[in-house]
Amino acid sequence: MQPEPITPALFAQALDKLRSKRGPQPAFDLLRLEPLHEGLSVQIMHLGPYIEEPATLERMRTYAAANGYRLRNDHHEIYLSDPRRTAPGKLKTVLRHPVLMEN
Repeated sequence: MQPEPITPALFAQALDKLRSKRGPQPAFDLLRLEPLHEGLSVQIMHLGPYIEEPATLERMRTYAAANGYRLRNDHHEIYLSDPRRTAPGKLKTVLRHPVLMEN
């Protein structure tokens, strides 16, 4: 999620600058800036190592089912911590899963 002032042109400029500083990196070709229209979603803040996310995702599934929602598509993650600088037990990740209201 990027603030509105981040335009495709600004994104491309930043990526070019990064390439000039770091040289060619295969991951750079995977970066993209695109809108995400997910609609109604369930969301939770996962605290802890990434390997423990499945239990948190299960809590989301349980919550959704208990409240009349059906999960749709895949969940996505918003990383709020840098794993290179943060202890695994202190990592913060927003887990968000689009849902549909059951009839």
